[in-house]
Amino acid sequence: MSLYELNKIAGAVLFALLVLFGTRTVSDIIFAPHAPEKPGYEIEVAEEATEGAPAPQQEAVVALANLLQQASVERGQRSAKKCAACHTFDQGGASRVGPNLYNIVGRPLGAEQGFAYSQALKDKGGAWNYEDVDHFIEAPRAYLPGTKMAFAGISRPAERADLILYLRSLSPDPAALPEPEPEAEPEAEPATAEAGGAADGAGSEAAADGTGQKPAAEGEAEQKPAQGDTGEPKAGAAQAAESAPAGADSKPAQSEPAKQQ
Repeated sequence: MSLYELNKIAGAVLFALLVLFGTRTVSDIIFAPHAPEKPGYEIEVAEEATEGAPAPQQEAVVALANLLQQASVERGQRSAKKCAACHTFDQGGASRVGPNLYNIVGRPLGAEQGFAYSQALKDKGGAWNYEDVDHFIEAPRAYLPGTKMAFAGISRPAERADLILYLRSLSPDPAALPEPEPEAEPEAEPATAEAGGAADGAGSEAAADGTGQKPAAEGEAEQKPAQGDTGEPKAGAAQAAESAPAGADSKPAQSEPAKQQ
């Protein structure tokens, strides 16, 4: 075997080793594992209310009529992009997966010509008023079981109001907005026991006379020295005699029985 052939064999072996180790190095760089900053898995657990902790504040429920007064057509048009994959909004637009939504507010249910509505929607009947549109957009399958609409819904009331106001604008004669309802006044917080005690103490102090002393308790009589007609204190014996009930000190005279002759 010549030296040239030995060099060829050695070169082939070196090239194979170079490819092997090079591929391994590149794969280690690409698929290098990344350790998490915090080991383990984070499990979400519902927090339990501890004793004495303040109760979480619930979001105030605002009537749809009031939300519509604050809604925006521009924001509703942006929200309507979620519906553009299945619906059209222009007048005379073709139906897609869902019917055309032009002039939908106030339109009778199932009135779009050429669209195959679900039997559940046909059986409901009536017209699309503001409340029906709001509930249907919030959760279509929950509000109308059996509907073909697979949309998950919009949970935020303010966003639904924006979308409804935009749908209302898509009409030659938009339906009148409902009258806003008066907002409920917040209930006053009950007074605490400490505040009640302080109020009672303040009332007692206010009842005291000008000298800063509290009035004597009911039924408690002030003891004053007994005085006679002249205004001078009487002697102790005389005072005791007057205070005693009549006839207490004097005994009725008993007559001795007559002696028989």
